[in-house]
Amino acid sequence: PYDTSWITYTRCHDDIGLGYEDYMIKQAGFEPYEHRKFLKDYYSGHHPKSSAIGALFSSNPKTGDARISGSLASLCGLEKAIEANSFHNDWLRIARKILMMQAHSFFLGGVPMLFYGDELGYTNDYSYLKEPGKSYDNRWMHRPVIDWDKTEDIDKEGTIEHRIFLATQKLIALRKKLTVVAD
Repeated sequence: PYDTSWITYTRCHDDIGLGYEDYMIKQAGFEPYEHRKFLKDYYSGHHPKSSAIGALFSSNPKTGDARISGSLASLCGLEKAIEANSFHNDWLRIARKILMMQAHSFFLGGVPMLFYGDELGYTNDYSYLKEPGKSYDNRWMHRPVIDWDKTEDIDKEGTIEHRIFLATQKLIALRKKLTVVAD
């Protein structure tokens, strides 16, 4: 409606839906079922070339539908790189993915929202598995417990947190300069 604005975000507290209209997927040159299957396999880490660590949520075996859970950093490959001790070699590739995803929501117009942890590179938090009231719902993996020590690392040059925080700040500063995307 006139005089309103949208909230844009890369991640939120909920899962990521793949609710694209079939005709849109076809217009992009893809077969809808196979395209969704690729996205599910890639972001759940089941595709052989995937660097993502996520999980399927609300999977329906009859239709093949599912949604994706996971933190932005883990879906962009940071968690896997840390586990493989290849973070320093893979930093540029991972940073580009994270920042591309953030830039998409920052420059669509509307009011960009950062979900906590995305500005620091939080990876999936598996502590929810130890809590019976949460363990059945994998969306808790991207609803992390705030790690205040990790938050302080934004001031330590060279840390993951510092690098991602500075890059996010640069995106915000650039957005402020571009009145075309501001509401």
